[in-house]
Amino acid sequence: MIKVCLMNSKEKKELKSMMIEEFGSAINGVLYLGSKGKVFLGTKWSMLIDLKSVNAEGVGVYIGRINPDGFRPTIEGVQLLRPAKNVFELSKEQVWDWLRGYPVTLDTKYEGYCALSYNGELLGPGKISRGKLWNYVPKERRIKRLIR
Repeated sequence: MIKVCLMNSKEKKELKSMMIEEFGSAINGVLYLGSKGKVFLGTKWSMLIDLKSVNAEGVGVYIGRINPDGFRPTIEGVQLLRPAKNVFELSKEQVWDWLRGYPVTLDTKYEGYCALSYNGELLGPGKISRGKLWNYVPKERRIKRLIR
């Protein structure tokens, strides 16, 4: 059973328009579509893999997921995307709450997926809904406690 396939030009065009609409930039390269709308970025060499002969969940770097409400990037996806819009600068306290997986209150009317930064450095993705920033960092990548 094939779980990942090379995106055709129509799918790539739709994904890039979603990225540009939400983040003001897009990721170029060899894009693959996996199960549950997962998007992977490969290299030209990854195109040499015979996907019909392997049972692969993904090829390359997992950069995000296509959801009905837009493109939700991963941490790596945000860093590769280098977004030009919908980037929210967090305070030190907000970053700490976000890294631990807690929702953060933001003073914005924007609703949807966004990128987060601290001191100009991109941290990762989030989703803003009704003034709350929801964390999409997997639990195993969250920070439990601060060592001083």
